[in-house]
Amino acid sequence: MTLPVLLFLCGIPESPRFLLSKKRYSKVMQVMQKVAKDNKTQLPPYFNEKTLISLSVDDGDYEKLSVRRSLSQLFTRKSLKVLGPLFLVWFTNSFATTIMNWIPLEAEKHFPKDEDIQFKTALILASGILIGSIAQTFVVERVSRLFQIRGGFVSAVVCTTLLGFANTPSGLYAASFFLCFFEQFVIGTLYLYTPELFPTSVRVTAFGICQMGHRVAPIIAPFIIATTDSIGFAKTAYLFAGMYGVGLLFSLLLHVRTFKKPLVENAY
Repeated sequence: MTLPVLLFLCGIPESPRFLLSKKRYSKVMQVMQKVAKDNKTQLPPYFNEKTLISLSVDDGDYEKLSVRRSLSQLFTRKSLKVLGPLFLVWFTNSFATTIMNWIPLEAEKHFPKDEDIQFKTALILASGILIGSIAQTFVVERVSRLFQIRGGFVSAVVCTTLLGFANTPSGLYAASFFLCFFEQFVIGTLYLYTPELFPTSVRVTAFGICQMGHRVAPIIAPFIIATTDSIGFAKTAYLFAGMYGVGLLFSLLLHVRTFKKPLVENAY
């Protein structure tokens, strides 16, 4: 499984910012020219190797300047008004999606007569993720980021609620498939929207903070699922539908629109 990924990574060029930090200016130009060609445009005439060299600074000074600038810009009131809700959106979405790992196990308990239901449900979930990911790639250039995130949350609330009402395997399969399908619109768009929100100097740091919430939530969620085992399949589904609803509320606090706009360099 990792071999195709490794082969794919071999064809991806190195980050121009990394190359700049290593003073590999000719390689920067090669990468940027390829990016411009792929996007059917041309680099501006002032963007050349000579200009890059003249604008370069000492590595030590560059690092001190970058750290200082990142911290000062990231913890401003304006930045935190965006980062706070965004972090909570990442956290609640990741927390709620933990239910997907729980569905096959509970399906086996809920429908004991179907011996293969655990494997069928897992296959349905994987199919929803795959088809949802493909669908999201077609929508991403046509629909705004916030609409995709909020629409995905609304759909996830509905699908997770329907899981609680599923009295037949077919109902369980349908709700599971569409839950995974619409979830891809949330997570896929978050990966696009988050870097677009922040200036270049704090982009990676802000994204890393959001990723922390994304990674911590699945560590906590299984303990919550374990405590809800006694209340039954349906009520646990309603609980996680509520978590998706909380994620929707947090997304309503996000107002910056980035759809088809250039990346922010210095300020919002």
